[in-house]
Amino acid sequence: MEQQDLNAEYGRIFGVVHYPTLFDKDDSAYSELRKEIIDTPRLFTSTNKLPFESIYDFSIEQEIDCNRDYLEQKPGNTDLYDVIVGIRNHVTTIITGILSVLGGYKQATETSQFTNPSKNNHVFWITKAGRCRAYGYFDKETKNFYIGVGSLISIIDDSDYIASSSYRNRHRLIDKYGVNIGNYVKIKKDVKCRTAVAAARYTLGAMVNLDLWKDSQGKTLYEVYPDYFFR
Repeated sequence: MEQQDLNAEYGRIFGVVHYPTLFDKDDSAYSELRKEIIDTPRLFTSTNKLPFESIYDFSIEQEIDCNRDYLEQKPGNTDLYDVIVGIRNHVTTIITGILSVLGGYKQATETSQFTNPSKNNHVFWITKAGRCRAYGYFDKETKNFYIGVGSLISIIDDSDYIASSSYRNRHRLIDKYGVNIGNYVKIKKDVKCRTAVAAARYTLGAMVNLDLWKDSQGKTLYEVYPDYFFR
């Protein structure tokens, strides 16, 4: 009785009296059912989404860089960007060098404006013609390095440096303690830096290390303070 009711229900819906099922013992009925399944097109659609689809769309990003500062600082089209920034910095360096030569570097005036460092501080210098003329000192008590007041630091940044977190910190320093005097940025007061490496990078606007800091005898921080600086 139940089988007849199922067939009757199917006939009511699809307009046929009997629909073969797998319960039919006749082989021809099974063949007829198979043919019916194959020949009858049915459209099945699903509106369900994968359970993780809303969590992350893999089409949004083609590449993940684990360096957060790099992602925040560097535009997507990095190759073209590096070329443009490199050309800009190169041209700026050339123009700055020409102006410095024509002005005799103004070294006499600029040097006279330096505040004489305390005799208790061992002074180190970073100098690069047309780029920077800065001095600093290491505080053994706090283990901080200071860029001295009156130091002349670079107005330009290397292209690879722009992508670093140090670049942001450098420009915060410039905004707070610097004065643009044309070819350089002049530091208005002693500026405390966490490390000598950071101070060197703020000075040059480049990914450099603390080897650039040298005293009047050409000694590095490694040589003067071996207990605090080691390779």
